Amino acid sequence: MKYFITVLFVTFAIIACNVQKSKNNKAAENEKIILQFYEYFNKHEWENMAGMYTEISDFKDPSLGPGIVKQTRQQIIEKYSGLNEMFPDIKDEVIQIYPQLTMYNCRVYLKRDST
Repeated sequence: MKYFITVLFVTFAIIACNVQKSKNNKAAENEKIILQFYEYFNKHEWENMAGMYTEISDFKDPSLGPGIVKQTRQQIIEKYSGLNEMFPDIKDEVIQIYPQLTMYNCRVYLKRDST
């Protein structure tokens, strides 16, 4: 019986370590995606940035109106191209990334510079 409990405990410990490692790997992958997105933003590569969205994406952006607004990649390119015309030197700086419990959500804190 002691042998069984020991094996069971070791098995759970190994599984727990692998689950944590998997979560850490996914968080690292998500962080790379976020940093790539803002690299495109800071280089004003709107086509590449828009390519990171699905063909039609849902936005909850006050500049687009209340509620959720659907936009195509082309509309995203047009929106940010227009923003770039108003603020030619616009840049965002990722201050900190906070992973959320789900693999698809994250919270990014930005410092915007549009001098």
